[in-house]
Amino acid sequence: MSRRMWLAVLILGLSTYWARGDEKSPLTLVKSIPLPGVEGRFDHFAIDLSDQNIFLTAEEDHHVLAIDLKKGVMTKKIGGFVKAHAVFYRPASKEFLVTDDNGTYKIFDKNSLELRKTVQLTLNYADGLRYDPKTELLYIVNVPKGSENPEEQSYLAIVNTKTWEHIGDIPFKGGHIEEVAIEPSGSRLFIANGSRREIGVVDRNKRALVGAWPLTMPGIPYAVVMDDATHRLFVALRRPELLVVLNSDTGALVTTLPTAAGADDIFWDAARKRIYVSAGVGNQPEGYVSVYHQIDADHYETVAKIPTGSSSATSLLTPELNNYFVAVQRKQGKEAELQVYKINP
Repeated sequence: MSRRMWLAVLILGLSTYWARGDEKSPLTLVKSIPLPGVEGRFDHFAIDLSDQNIFLTAEEDHHVLAIDLKKGVMTKKIGGFVKAHAVFYRPASKEFLVTDDNGTYKIFDKNSLELRKTVQLTLNYADGLRYDPKTELLYIVNVPKGSENPEEQSYLAIVNTKTWEHIGDIPFKGGHIEEVAIEPSGSRLFIANGSRREIGVVDRNKRALVGAWPLTMPGIPYAVVMDDATHRLFVALRRPELLVVLNSDTGALVTTLPTAAGADDIFWDAARKRIYVSAGVGNQPEGYVSVYHQIDADHYETVAKIPTGSSSATSLLTPELNNYFVAVQRKQGKEAELQVYKINP
C-alpha cells in the first residue's frame, strides 16, 4: 500500500471512529429520542433518577419537555414560560424547580406536572443554578436581563429547597453571569463572570463575595466545574474557545486546551478522570462533545471530539445510569432530539 493510500485509509478510519462514538471512544451513542415540533435552542436540564424522567428546557420553544427515558418518548410539553433556563429536581418532595427569563422560578409537581408555586426574584432574569447537598440550599444566577455591564449589580439568589422560599441574595458586580461551581469539601462557590472576564469566589457561609481571579487570557467564561480531589477548577471559555484549568486554591493558571465553539455545559467524571464539554453554535451545522482525560493534576489530554449532528450546547452527566445526555436542536429539516450516550471505561 502506498503512503498516500495509507494516509487516506487512516483519515477515513478516524473520521468513522469519532462519528460513531464506538466502543473505543469514551462515549457511544445508544439512543436518540425524537422531540417532534420543538424549535430553537435548549438550555440546562435535570433528571429524576427513580423513574428515569428528564426535564429539558426548550428555551426558544417556551416549554419544558418531560421525557420518559425508559419508553424513549417525550410525554409532555409544559408551557407558561418566557424562556426556561435551568431545572433542579428534588427527589424528597417529587418536585422540580425551573428558572425563567422574567426573573422568576416556578415549582412543579413531578407526577401531575402542574404548577404549584411561582416566586419572583430581586432582578428580572433568572438563569443557571447550583445545588449544595450539605445545606439543601440552591443558588440561582439572578441578573439584569441583557446586561454586559461589568459594574452592574447582580445576585446569587439563595433558595431553601425544603420550603422553596427565596431566603436571601449574595451581591456581586457584573451583568453577564453564566454558571457557578460548588466546592464540595469547603465553603466556597465559584462564579463564571463573563462581563468582568473573571472567576468570582464566594464564601457560602458568609454569603459574600470574598475574591475574584481575573483570567489571564482573552475569552468569556461560560461553564465551570470543580475537581475537589486535586483542587482544580475547569472553565470553558468562548471567543476564543478554550478549556482553562485553574488551581482552585490560588486561581493560578495550570494549563489550557482547545475546545469547540459555543461551549455551555461542562462536567467532571471523577471515576474516569474525564472532563466533558458540550458545545454548539446556532448558525453552524455541527455541534460537538469534547472529552479530556486528566493524567494528573497538572496534565491533561484531549481524547475525543465527537460530532452530535447539530447545535448541542447543553448536556447532562448521570454517573448513576452510566449515561451522558446531549440536547440537539432542530436543523435543516431534522427534528430536535435527545441523544443518549453510554459512558465507556
